[in-house]
Amino acid sequence: MKIKPFKAHYPNPDYITSSDSFFKGIKEAYPEYRRSGIYQSVEEEGFYVYQIRNSERTFLGVVALADIQDYASGNIKRHENTLADKEQIHLNLLLRNRSIVKPVLLTHRPVPALDAILRDIVTAKPADFQVRFEADQQDHAWWAVIDPQIIEQIQYLFASEVVHGYIADGHHRSSATLLLENRLANVKDATIHKGLLSAFFSVHEVEIHDFNRIVDVFSG
Repeated sequence: MKIKPFKAHYPNPDYITSSDSFFKGIKEAYPEYRRSGIYQSVEEEGFYVYQIRNSERTFLGVVALADIQDYASGNIKRHENTLADKEQIHLNLLLRNRSIVKPVLLTHRPVPALDAILRDIVTAKPADFQVRFEADQQDHAWWAVIDPQIIEQIQYLFASEVVHGYIADGHHRSSATLLLENRLANVKDATIHKGLLSAFFSVHEVEIHDFNRIVDVFSG
């Protein structure tokens, strides 16, 4: 699979008193936060090693731009159909925010060499950003990867070892991104559609929990 570095925008933690409240409505509030100066920008393109820690274990992955053509061609695999009305909602958000606020979660087969690189990065220095979510009792942190040599190593491993990605969360965000790229394919200086923002976690770095619905049927 092809992946690319990107320029990130992230909030200044000095202005966050409740992570749960701040990020809960981020899809709607993001433009206002950008205008108010809460968000700051990283000038250099890079990858981001992402760590989630709870009381039981730690999960480690990398955030990068996937090539949207890998989604179009089926290299990024989906397991559910999408609805046109939900695609429209996400398309509107992309156009309004001019940013991808939440990455798609993609899983892939384990790549030991990639795991080793990610572990080396998180043990080499403190995290560049970290936040605590009290509701879920989780600590989230990320490390910027802007060293060209490390970026090339990660890109090589994805190109040679990660044949497919599997959408665990984000089917409508993926399809809306493809729709937008197709719409803007011939638009000069259209920079909004550079790829599919994705959080890549190998299959041994995710947990699958049951999700149960109860349907009550009432007869007249």
